[in-house]
Amino acid sequence: MRVYLTKPLMTIALLGFVSGLPFSLSFGTLSFWLAEETISKSSIGLFAFVGTPYVIKFLWAPAVDHLPVKFLDNLLGRRRSWIFCSQLGVILSIVVLGSLEPQSQLAAMALFALILVIFSASQDIAIDAYRIEFLSREDNGPGSGAIVFGWRIGALFSGAGTLYLAEIFGWAIAYYIMAACMMGMGVLFMLLAPEPDNEAHLKSTPSDYKQWFNHAVLNPLHEFTSRHKWWLILIFIILFKLGDAVALSMLNPFAVDLGFSKVEFATITKVYGVAATLFGCSLGGILIARYGVIKGLWVSGILQMISTLAFVWQASVGYNTNALIVTISLENIAGGLGTAAFIAYLSNLCNKTYTATQYALFSSMSAIARTWVSGSSGFLVEALGWSLFFTLCSLSAIPGLILLYYISKFYKDRYKI
Repeated sequence: MRVYLTKPLMTIALLGFVSGLPFSLSFGTLSFWLAEETISKSSIGLFAFVGTPYVIKFLWAPAVDHLPVKFLDNLLGRRRSWIFCSQLGVILSIVVLGSLEPQSQLAAMALFALILVIFSASQDIAIDAYRIEFLSREDNGPGSGAIVFGWRIGALFSGAGTLYLAEIFGWAIAYYIMAACMMGMGVLFMLLAPEPDNEAHLKSTPSDYKQWFNHAVLNPLHEFTSRHKWWLILIFIILFKLGDAVALSMLNPFAVDLGFSKVEFATITKVYGVAATLFGCSLGGILIARYGVIKGLWVSGILQMISTLAFVWQASVGYNTNALIVTISLENIAGGLGTAAFIAYLSNLCNKTYTATQYALFSSMSAIARTWVSGSSGFLVEALGWSLFFTLCSLSAIPGLILLYYISKFYKDRYKI
């Protein structure tokens, strides 16, 4: 555990917190708000599509990788200037989103949730590139655990924290307070983080547009597609967290349907969820450092499949706070471990010359399940019911594990397995 107390890993954990803070506000917490306003499950499920920028962020990642932000690049550095500008957009989007009414302004809420995700995705591009460039290869495994832990704490802080605040002050004030937290903590953590010492390729940005396009867009793609069975890697990235992502997309409406209040749900996800996340992320980082990425993926993939079945049990039990504690704890342990292993895997795939572009491509592919497939989750729940829905989510993890078996065969030279 001492490895996580070093300055580099604590820096990454703080930036992970900043990255996770906007996530729940654009869909997770928002879905609780919409469910309370009796918006249909199918409409709530469609809100998952506002996460599309997470899927296509690789389209503007070359700009983050190679274009300076005027007036800020020399002051903050390439990575931190992009993080700062993205944070300003996130803050303004949260304020506007909190000002809207679901019953009469549902379309406007979808629009500003989309704008929030665009700025959040841009921030993620810069933070992911920062992490890969800032950490040594030896710190990659623990670093993945650190950023997952920070991200989960940020997501839980905004998710559970907003529910607490909404119960006391109403949804609008809750969103305004989250915007203030983003302005305070987000900007502060960014300023405290030193700019990574990997500026050589950033300062050599070609001045000619065609040359720049080749250097920033085509070269990263060509470098990846020249690798052995690159297409199989992309399919695996899409499928690995498919079941977990689809199940979690309907977690808040599930809690509302079972009769849990905002405070009950927030308390369980914040107290027990945070503890389980800390354990899962720490275990993931240690497991990767000791046994390698592939074994970490195997263990976490199987645990994710099993933990999703806990929701089937919860559906049969119904309203029971003790049961929900067990369900949330299992999901967060498996999710924290799985995300740590998965981020380490994606990070090791990146060529540091094209860090932001390649990592954005890989993480965009992983967001397909969370965004486009999850968009149909509300229709599936209405057609199948909660128990069959979560059973289907668990079984959907099997194709990813099958692909992992084949991938592990031709990556023996890259990872310890």
